[in-house]
Amino acid sequence: SILDDISSRFVKELLVRVSKKNYACSKIATLVISAGFTAVLSIFLFETIMCILCIVSGEMPTLNTDTLLLSIELMGKYFIFFAMWGLFGAILGTETDSKCVVYASPFILYYVLVIIKSRYLHTVDAIDPRLWCSGNSGVITVAVLLAVLCILGYAMIRRRLKVV
Repeated sequence: SILDDISSRFVKELLVRVSKKNYACSKIATLVISAGFTAVLSIFLFETIMCILCIVSGEMPTLNTDTLLLSIELMGKYFIFFAMWGLFGAILGTETDSKCVVYASPFILYYVLVIIKSRYLHTVDAIDPRLWCSGNSGVITVAVLLAVLCILGYAMIRRRLKVV
């Protein structure tokens, strides 16, 4: 992580070999890919376990193109969703120099948004993260947020590397 690289001063040795731009882009890309594939792997393992349980119970699971397309669509939506939350946590944690904030801040913001929606802003569906993966407009919202967070993360990493 960026915090480990800066605190161990490894980033000084690394920046001799790569540019600050490449370092920042690789950190953002690594975070987005690892967070997104966590969701994809979780969905794949769940579906695999469900198929195994169906076979063990004596039923043969039916796999058709509609089921497969729905599964791929779900994996794509949650890839973007997890990547957005992972990037949000990394940005906030790097800005505060705290690994605990990296892990906890996505959950806290998710919970706060759900509470605000359910208690105070009943009619505003745009702030409810539970609905962001339900339709195409929610996925577009998450994709835009992800793009904004990528730009913000890149700028923050470049700013942090100026003092190195």
